[in-house]
Amino acid sequence: MRVLVVDDLALHRLMAVVLMSTPGAAPRYAWTGANAVLLVGASRFDLILLKAGNSCVPAMVVAADIRQAERESLIHHRAHIVACTSVQASFDDCLVPGSGLTGAIKSPWTVDSMSGCLERWFPQRFWRGEVREVSGR
Repeated sequence: MRVLVVDDLALHRLMAVVLMSTPGAAPRYAWTGANAVLLVGASRFDLILLKAGNSCVPAMVVAADIRQAERESLIHHRAHIVACTSVQASFDDCLVPGSGLTGAIKSPWTVDSMSGCLERWFPQRFWRGEVREVSGR
């Protein structure tokens, strides 16, 4: 699984490595939304964790740019884009039509919140933080 973590704090990027190493995800990192858009244009990601701060609005702007990069890319793959907010957000709080976001999780991440995120958007591969074999892959 290819994961892009978009966050300017080294501590959050380190937490992503620790939390995702067990489930079998291979995270890459971008420090800014602009860096994320460039990476998405050149690589395929299954999940993008996007730092959103106190609101989903900045993440929606970056998500729209990422969706544009996906459309223009030769890779033609649509990733799940999840806003990581510092306030409690339900998975559906950021699902504004046309925003490009798939959902939201609360930051800072915990093992439970990251496992829940992976289970929600990749149920065929993850269950309780364990990697499942996917037939045909």
